[in-house]
Amino acid sequence: MMWKYRSLKLAAVVTLLAIVAALAWTFAARPTRWQQKLPDGTVMRVERVSFGRADPNYYPWSLPDRVKRVVSAALPKRWSTNWALSKTPVSIVGEGIVGKVNTNQDALHVWLTRRDATNGFTNVGVDSAELVDRLGFVYRANTVDWAREPSPPAPPGRRPPITHWNFVDQDISTLTSLTFEAFPRHEREFRLWLHHSEKLIAELVVENPAPEPPVPKEAAPAIPVTNRYGDLEFVLQRIDIRKLNGNSRIIRGILPVFEVREAGMASTEWQALDFDLSDGSGNRALKNYDGFNDSLYLSPAEKEWRLAVKLYGGEHSGFASNMVAKIKGIQVPGPEQSVALDGNFDLGVNVQPLEFIGLPVARQSLQVALSDGPAWHDRALTIRAVDKQGREFYAARTSPGLPAPSMETNGIRYVKLRDNSIMPRRTSTETFLLNLPKDAQTVDLYFCVHTARTEEFVFRPPQ
Repeated sequence: MMWKYRSLKLAAVVTLLAIVAALAWTFAARPTRWQQKLPDGTVMRVERVSFGRADPNYYPWSLPDRVKRVVSAALPKRWSTNWALSKTPVSIVGEGIVGKVNTNQDALHVWLTRRDATNGFTNVGVDSAELVDRLGFVYRANTVDWAREPSPPAPPGRRPPITHWNFVDQDISTLTSLTFEAFPRHEREFRLWLHHSEKLIAELVVENPAPEPPVPKEAAPAIPVTNRYGDLEFVLQRIDIRKLNGNSRIIRGILPVFEVREAGMASTEWQALDFDLSDGSGNRALKNYDGFNDSLYLSPAEKEWRLAVKLYGGEHSGFASNMVAKIKGIQVPGPEQSVALDGNFDLGVNVQPLEFIGLPVARQSLQVALSDGPAWHDRALTIRAVDKQGREFYAARTSPGLPAPSMETNGIRYVKLRDNSIMPRRTSTETFLLNLPKDAQTVDLYFCVHTARTEEFVFRPPQ
């Protein structure tokens, strides 16, 4: 019986020690590097850092907060009156878009709150964020998600209240979530810079929850790099580094330079219109939401970069994948005249020419109805006019409220419509400008839909 008593006593002691350790951890102060007291007396705080897919339903209270709530509910109120408990729940209701984010890829997620003197939630006030590695390289956040306190339920028969967002001040954001697809994956911890209106308001240190990235098995080759397919060659000749307003320290992005050869001869029929940059550690460069490519950049300390390029081939290339429709012998309209066009072409996407209009400034415009949706993925449109002398003229897209495109040069002009893969299929009417010479009386119109060819180049980052 004695050994049973001792066993029970030992088990009780172990359980008590475990409870004491858990409570000590629960009530322990958060590492000061994870939070910072700001000049206005509020505390900016990292609630959670995770790696994986985004969790839109994350509840912002930290684990110690949740444990305290469970314990306080079972204790007399006077014992837990002074406990530092979060007072207000919050929920994600809005998104401040900085750049594109890939929903099917693991990323680093950082959740922030800001507490006032009573430990209640207050406006976080962060509109952009960056991570900084030990070498000083800066990684920008892909997205900044904002949240607010839940609105009270609407009375029966009444519409719920509408939340008005201020995308400059985010004056009702009580929780902020940051997503980084590129970050210092080889480092155990890194600095987090938080900004409001481009002003640094807090600097914290966060730990890296991601697993150690793989090491490339082979050293990446130096530029130039060639992808060869029989008589067709794609060559990444060099990477030009773009500086911000001439500043030698601040990198804006890269400008890749390519050459395409067909049967050993340089070809001008190909254009690179879209880029995605990643590295051997799994990082993907931030890409602006509007699709601009000049912001792409990653740490040059990585062992390899991978550049995925979408190249579009012209009508005269024997290696491009294109579909073409032609309308022959169209009379060129004079100023303030118009010619109705007849045609409805299925070129993988629906292209319907409507009207050919003469403008007062000795130019012409084309009205074309285009279907918009997933079918435009990896496709682009060109419109080419050829007169009786064999001269070629390419149309340029124009939009209301935007400056007219320059028509001084006459190269191939690709039109890439947005891939609205999550939107219902619809048709929009687009306007294209032509600059035909005065002696052009009739033209043949060619409507060509080009399918992109994606090439990946693996190389050593430029230094």
